[in-house]
Amino acid sequence: MLDIAGELERVINSVRNEHLTKIGSGLNRNVYRINTDKFGDQYKGKVVKYAQRKPTIQDNRREFQTWMSVKGTRLEEKFCPIRDRSQNFEFLIMDYARPDSTYKRGGIEDTQEKIENEFKLGDGIHDLHDANFGYHDKYGLVVIDYPWGGDFVHES
Repeated sequence: MLDIAGELERVINSVRNEHLTKIGSGLNRNVYRINTDKFGDQYKGKVVKYAQRKPTIQDNRREFQTWMSVKGTRLEEKFCPIRDRSQNFEFLIMDYARPDSTYKRGGIEDTQEKIENEFKLGDGIHDLHDANFGYHDKYGLVVIDYPWGGDFVHES
């Protein structure tokens, strides 16, 4: 797996940054869109989730574990795909899924219900709300923020 963490960190911390656009942030992570092929053609247009402090890399680790749990299942297309990660989980690189207000409610409720019905989570699915959904060009409505970890069981 390609570890581009050092170069991404240098770019994120630079004063003038034409390679990344900050598109969001949460309690523990900043989210950037890659504007250039500086990191390779396969990364242009993708999203970087960057842990703001070393102790907060657990959100990225849990999100990657969740992705690995759904990958290859019939629910895979309901989750925005993770394409790469840094070795220490400081960064995740995933597809871009644009926010789209037309998906407020109806579609989100259906997707949330399907996810809740097919997965049994020890801690329950948390933080699943409108802002954590987006529209993926290939898959349609997808969950874009899912740091629940791999501790849930898929119902076959």
